[in-house]
Amino acid sequence: SPSVRPSVIAVGGASGFIGRYLVRSLRSAGHRVVTVDRSRGAGDARQQDALTWPEVERCGLPDGVELVCNLSGRSILDAGPALRLSTVAYRRYVSELFDSRIGRIRCLAAAAAAVRPKPPSRLVGVSAVGYYPSSMRADPPPVFDEGAGRQPGRPALRQHRGRRVRGAAKSTEAAAAATGDTRRIAVRMGVALGRDGGALASMAWPFRLGIGGPTGSGRQPVAWVHISDAVGVLEHALLADLPPPTPSFNSDVLNAVAPALNTNAELAAALAASLRRPALLTTPAAVVRLMFGAERAGVLTDGAFVSPRRTLETGYQFRFVDLREAMRDFSEYNFSFKMTGGGLYEAEGTAQAVLIGLTAVLACLLATLAQQLMRRRQLTARWAAEAAAYSARANDQAAESVSAEDAGASEMGQQQQQVAAADAVPFTHLPGSLKRAEQAKILQSLSEEELQLERDAVMDQLRQICGILAERQGGEAGGELPPEASLNEVRSQMRLYS
Repeated sequence: SPSVRPSVIAVGGASGFIGRYLVRSLRSAGHRVVTVDRSRGAGDARQQDALTWPEVERCGLPDGVELVCNLSGRSILDAGPALRLSTVAYRRYVSELFDSRIGRIRCLAAAAAAVRPKPPSRLVGVSAVGYYPSSMRADPPPVFDEGAGRQPGRPALRQHRGRRVRGAAKSTEAAAAATGDTRRIAVRMGVALGRDGGALASMAWPFRLGIGGPTGSGRQPVAWVHISDAVGVLEHALLADLPPPTPSFNSDVLNAVAPALNTNAELAAALAASLRRPALLTTPAAVVRLMFGAERAGVLTDGAFVSPRRTLETGYQFRFVDLREAMRDFSEYNFSFKMTGGGLYEAEGTAQAVLIGLTAVLACLLATLAQQLMRRRQLTARWAAEAAAYSARANDQAAESVSAEDAGASEMGQQQQQVAAADAVPFTHLPGSLKRAEQAKILQSLSEEELQLERDAVMDQLRQICGILAERQGGEAGGELPPEASLNEVRSQMRLYS
């Protein structure tokens, strides 16, 4: 922290990831910090310096507050994919998003104007680098610094990156501007990387499992900042002797991003290397859009290259300028990973987890389908082999009958062929159950006299066959059967001739 006299500083959103680090750093430097949050911390020893937002709206800030910093604001992606299921819930979420960012900064601005004996000298409001338009629409991709404003024919925030959600950054800065004589400074924060929260705590668990990787194409820019530099830039904005903006900068803005220009794929590779894990699994952009909608998905699949030019010109020196060096700093500690809570890169980790689940389900379905196809192919091959065997057997018997020497033998051969074919391939075009059903239906439709006629006709045919067989064998096997012979006697006689 800069070497300055102790001050009374009000910090809104002090319980957040960056807020906890900032409050700890300011108090260790001897400053009195008044926290403003949704509720008082149960373990806070300084209860007299802990306020809630309703209390600030009713009673304002304590007298003597010299500096104000606002870090409050709901994350753009902390509500997760559930919002895709309800339009009403999504509209409520957008309303809460703007209220948490714009309403809170307006509340602090109004309370700061009423502080006695004089208003605070500075009001620092934190927005996001989402203020800048996309860098992926031009070749080469542009790099935006604090002087980048509205592009010709393009709203500064709302092109390509969400009309309502991404507009929160600019609206926050506009709300902070109405603070009278208090100097307004906007700090546009990049993705803050720290050991016990922020982006790393939310996106690291898929990498720990070896299933992490880039999101979308991986070419989208990622403006990141180490947590120590994020706190350092905020203290620089609060306490340093900052020169007024030059004509090249259209407002009092500081970018809290590392000077290095990195992409999503480089961030994934650096995190995987620090954890000694691969970064092979890519989350398609279509999955992210399906989960969060096109408006919010742009936060993960799009981005801007951002430079902290004015931050450097005002005298701040970044401790971490290289992404891999920052990741090595985290890997030296046993930092925790959480799988719940809000944040930008928790959404990325959630998207990767959903992708893994969908991939597993798809793999199971494909395996089941392949197994069914294999079984059907085996059954088809078996049926084809049986049909071929039946056909070959019938053809052989037909060939034997054609080679008979005389007409009687030829007639007998035809009858034998019919009997053999009927015995070899009985109703081959019908399943067994259907064949029996057809036979039963035919028998039920006949009367007793018709049944007796059918039986007599069958017996006459069998006797003729036995007579032909007896003639071929010289009549020595028993001769012609008597008319009163039973069916069993006919069958036994045919076995003698076979």
